[in-house]
Amino acid sequence: MKITQSRVYSDVLAKADREVYDYKLVKVPESSTMNYKIYKFIGRGRFSLVFEGNYRGENTQKVVVKVLKPVPKQKIMREIAVLTHLSHKNIVKLLDVTLESTRMYYSLIFEFENHLPTVDVLSKASLADLKMYSRQILEALDYTHSRGVMHRDIKPQNIIINVVSKQLKLIDWGLADFYFPQTSYSCKMGTKYYKSPELLMEYTFYNYSIDIWSFGCILLEAYIKKRPFFRGSDNSDVLYSIIVHLGLLDLRRFLNKYDVESPISSKQKEFSEVRKIDVCVSESEFSDVDNDELRDLLRNILIYDHVDRFTAAECLKHKFLSNI
Repeated sequence: MKITQSRVYSDVLAKADREVYDYKLVKVPESSTMNYKIYKFIGRGRFSLVFEGNYRGENTQKVVVKVLKPVPKQKIMREIAVLTHLSHKNIVKLLDVTLESTRMYYSLIFEFENHLPTVDVLSKASLADLKMYSRQILEALDYTHSRGVMHRDIKPQNIIINVVSKQLKLIDWGLADFYFPQTSYSCKMGTKYYKSPELLMEYTFYNYSIDIWSFGCILLEAYIKKRPFFRGSDNSDVLYSIIVHLGLLDLRRFLNKYDVESPISSKQKEFSEVRKIDVCVSESEFSDVDNDELRDLLRNILIYDHVDRFTAAECLKHKFLSNI
């Protein structure tokens, strides 16, 4: 397995203070859970329960309270470190961190934003709105990557959209991590439908481009109204779905270039040599011109080679997203 590094923002943390990325040095505010009133259950994640609440003081600000389940403290400190390191209009804002003294569990307090399920919003979005939301995702990702952070779980459920203001924000940074070049990371994260091929093939020297792959999946799904696009009951099935659509020819190039073990076994006969995913764009309700522009963009996003994959900044300059 050959070691690679990102084409962009690969050394942004080299000169940063260790307090930025060293979880052991994270300073957690001494705030009490009693400062907040919880009154509505919103949902649950793998590592948390999420509630709607408000501040008990003179300012009765509505907030979101993310109660973290018992997990290694390092994971909690990592999420706090990432959130305090980021500040962007398209990223949810961390307001406070509380510690419940008797049970010793942490809660993260976020700004509240009215929103509808993102899947519903994107499935009904006009082309202009879809492009606008896509730009907001990419602007958030370009900023995130420029700060040396990978989100590592971009999916519709981790995006919220206020349909009135049309403001989009990325949420749930529990799997995010700081990027250091030539570093091996765990591949046991993300959601299978949005995991990049290198993650599914357990290539551990990945970089920011895993977030761009996930964005490409969301964009394609919203454009052709098919979700999820890459389907399967487990990681292997999803990888097979990717190979069906991207073909064997480019897969072999990737495997040889980076000395990655082939994931193909007896199912090889089911795969085509050539890329088929571009044909799927024609299933959309939009014009041939829009279809051609999106195909060209996806040919640079939904690809095996993570090093060649477009960066967020390169996506933003593409004609499909610049013609709004």
